[in-house]
Amino acid sequence: MKRFTVIALVILLAAPVQGLAVPTGPVDPASADGTPASTAPPQADESNTTARLSLSDAATGRAVLSHNLAQSLSTADERMRTNFRVRTFEAELSATDSAQARASVADETLTDIGERTAALKRTEREAVRSFANGSITETRLLRTLAQVDASAELLDDAVGEHRRLSATITGYSAADRRQAIAVELAMLRTPVRGELRESFGGSGDGSLRLTQVSASQRGIVIETVGDGNYYREAVRFDDQDDNATDTFDGDAASVLGYAEDFYGWASENKRGEVRLAGIYDGRWRVSIPHQQGSLTTYIDGSTRSVFREVQTLRIDRLPDSNTVRASGDEINVTINQTPHGGPVQVRATDDAGRPIPADVAINDEPVGRTGNDGTLWTLEPRSYYLVTVSTGSETVNTTVRP
Repeated sequence: MKRFTVIALVILLAAPVQGLAVPTGPVDPASADGTPASTAPPQADESNTTARLSLSDAATGRAVLSHNLAQSLSTADERMRTNFRVRTFEAELSATDSAQARASVADETLTDIGERTAALKRTEREAVRSFANGSITETRLLRTLAQVDASAELLDDAVGEHRRLSATITGYSAADRRQAIAVELAMLRTPVRGELRESFGGSGDGSLRLTQVSASQRGIVIETVGDGNYYREAVRFDDQDDNATDTFDGDAASVLGYAEDFYGWASENKRGEVRLAGIYDGRWRVSIPHQQGSLTTYIDGSTRSVFREVQTLRIDRLPDSNTVRASGDEINVTINQTPHGGPVQVRATDDAGRPIPADVAINDEPVGRTGNDGTLWTLEPRSYYLVTVSTGSETVNTTVRP
């Protein structure tokens, strides 16, 4: 297996290193309740596609998303409040003459942004765990994550305004603090959550947007399909350690080698620049563009585990892992599954092989309608499921094993 060719290497912040590198197997840290955490590396990528960070023993749910007025109003209110804070910061700087007093105002403003960022992280984790224990629905969870995404974007804009306004303060510098906050905010904003925001905000194409979520006390996996892409995000709370120790000892080659072990297929089939960044506190980010799309993975230098992963994959480039066929008098149905529980393609044709329009349901829940090519891409449930394909004159049912 060939090694990564690193085109871009950016070390943003260097955290202090204590001790030597540990063996390459993942460390099993204690979870928040004191029990050993069960680390799970991404699934083996032996199926001509990317590895996927997994989550076991998770509660699962599926939701078809639509415009939510309350969500839109909440985002608008948050935007107004954030803009007010920025304008207040600007006014206080203008009303203050001494560099020391201006620096104090800037520090207080940045502290406020940092505290609000920490609050978003708590909101994310609390929502995931509430869904896992049955306290909230999947729709409520997804709405919360969409709002976290929107709030993180607003706070990121506030960080930029702080940079611009504080540049007028003689002798003042807060670049490291801003960078640490910006990294935290970037992890709260993902393509999956952007898709959720579009659906709840009513800015999508109006089609059914099915989203699937799996969550436990240790993390979450979110999946959706749209715009010809399969969007997937995985977060493992138990694979993060806040002690800021980097057992890679700042060695970029070791980090890349470790990422290669997790994402062998992506490294073998990369396209364009592979980007590595030592973000802060012994954590690393590796971004790999490849034949089927792109992935970004976050590795904790203390646990030597992937704790966040974001993937965008072109559905028409995913390989088939299994095919299921069923027929009626007029409809032929073909279901093409993809590896690692990825999206499935449902195809409806007539006896001559011509595509036909048909409504598709999974476990009696509508998921969409086949297009002009007779196909529909949707998400696969985590257990046996019933696929129903219907035209005006006939219905075909078939059971599929994931």
